[in-house]
Amino acid sequence: MIDPNDFQVKGTEIQYYLICRRKLWFFQHNLGTEHRSDLVLLGKIIDEIYFKKEQRENKDVDDFIKVDFISTKDGVIVHEIKKSRKMEDVHEWQVKYYLYVLKSRGLKIIKGVLHYPVSKQIKEVHLNECDINKIENMLLEIEKIRKLKSPPKPEKKKYCNKCAYYWFCWVGENE
Repeated sequence: MIDPNDFQVKGTEIQYYLICRRKLWFFQHNLGTEHRSDLVLLGKIIDEIYFKKEQRENKDVDDFIKVDFISTKDGVIVHEIKKSRKMEDVHEWQVKYYLYVLKSRGLKIIKGVLHYPVSKQIKEVHLNECDINKIENMLLEIEKIRKLKSPPKPEKKKYCNKCAYYWFCWVGENE
């Protein structure tokens, strides 16, 4: 198992790696615009409304892992709150990454739980050996992207128009 402390990859970086490598590069190089995004703000409001008590407890695992909340009963259960299931596979990998990091620290991991409070749905997430291999490959690829001197070329995706980084990629470009 690779030591995640050697990479210090944030959960957001796992998401961006899976969504858009260019967005990942911008984020890694502190070219953030998400603090001005209405969609990001909406997600934070949903977190605060539905899980007030839980979020006061166990939020920061360390400097690079910040889970929505953790519960413990015979082991660790990681909880993440999302506003929509539109990118459920990306959400699952973010939770699997958190499980991976905690497991690497010797904690007994039970599962992850994705909460979609708006649609009143919950999904369990488990980590297996294949997932661990994929995460370790992601960490190596994320590190390569971090070391690039310029961002990868933009790739038009169906969700580009809603991205907080849209202007970094497409203003003045022929989409």
